[in-house]
Amino acid sequence: MHLYVNQDGKTIMDWEGRNPEEFEDSITHLIVSLLEKQRECKYIFKEKEKKHPLGCKEKN
Repeated sequence: MHLYVNQDGKTIMDWEGRNPEEFEDSITHLIVSLLEKQRECKYIFKEKEKKHPLGCKEKN
Protein backbone atom coordinates (compact mmCIF):
# COMPACT_ATOMS: atom_id res chain seq x y z
CA MET A 1 0.00 0.00 0.00
CA HIS A 2 1.19 3.48 -0.82
CA LEU A 3 -0.23 6.86 0.06
CA TYR A 4 -0.06 9.72 -2.39
CA VAL A 5 -1.07 13.35 -2.02
CA ASN A 6 -2.48 14.92 -5.15
CA GLN A 7 -2.30 18.61 -6.07
CA ASP A 8 -5.60 19.30 -4.27
CA GLY A 9 -4.03 18.06 -1.04
CA LYS A 10 -6.19 14.94 -0.95
CA THR A 11 -4.55 11.70 0.13
CA ILE A 12 -4.98 8.79 -2.24
CA MET A 13 -4.41 5.20 -1.10
CA ASP A 14 -3.10 2.67 -3.61
CA TRP A 15 -3.85 -0.84 -2.33
CA GLU A 16 -1.56 -2.46 -4.93
CA GLY A 17 -3.95 -5.39 -5.28
CA ARG A 18 -4.01 -6.16 -1.55
CA ASN A 19 -7.18 -6.98 0.29
CA PRO A 20 -8.34 -5.20 3.47
CA GLU A 21 -7.13 -8.05 5.71
CA GLU A 22 -3.56 -7.67 4.45
CA PHE A 23 -3.79 -3.93 5.03
CA GLU A 24 -5.09 -4.47 8.57
CA ASP A 25 -2.25 -6.92 9.30
CA SER A 26 0.30 -4.37 8.07
CA ILE A 27 -1.17 -1.61 10.24
CA THR A 28 -1.32 -3.92 13.27
CA HIS A 29 2.34 -4.85 12.77
CA LEU A 30 3.28 -1.17 12.48
CA ILE A 31 1.42 -0.23 15.67
CA VAL A 32 2.97 -3.11 17.63
CA SER A 33 6.45 -2.13 16.41
CA LEU A 34 5.92 1.50 17.40
CA LEU A 35 4.67 0.53 20.86
CA GLU A 36 7.68 -1.74 21.38
CA LYS A 37 10.03 1.07 20.33
CA GLN A 38 8.23 3.47 22.70
CA ARG A 39 8.64 0.98 25.55
CA GLU A 40 12.39 0.69 24.79
CA CYS A 41 12.76 4.48 24.83
CA LYS A 42 10.93 4.76 28.15
CA TYR A 43 13.19 2.08 29.63
CA ILE A 44 16.34 3.88 28.45
CA PHE A 45 15.04 7.19 29.86
CA LYS A 46 14.25 5.59 33.24
CA GLU A 47 17.73 4.04 33.41
CA LYS A 48 19.30 7.45 32.74
CA GLU A 49 17.09 9.00 35.45
CA LYS A 50 18.42 6.44 37.94
CA LYS A 51 21.98 7.56 37.17
CA HIS A 52 21.08 11.26 37.32
CA PRO A 53 17.98 11.67 39.53
CA LEU A 54 18.15 15.47 39.52
CA GLY A 55 17.85 15.63 35.76
CA CYS A 56 21.53 16.35 35.18
CA LYS A 57 22.68 15.49 31.70
CA GLU A 58 25.57 13.13 31.16
CA LYS A 59 28.80 14.72 29.99
CA ASN A 60 30.14 13.32 26.72
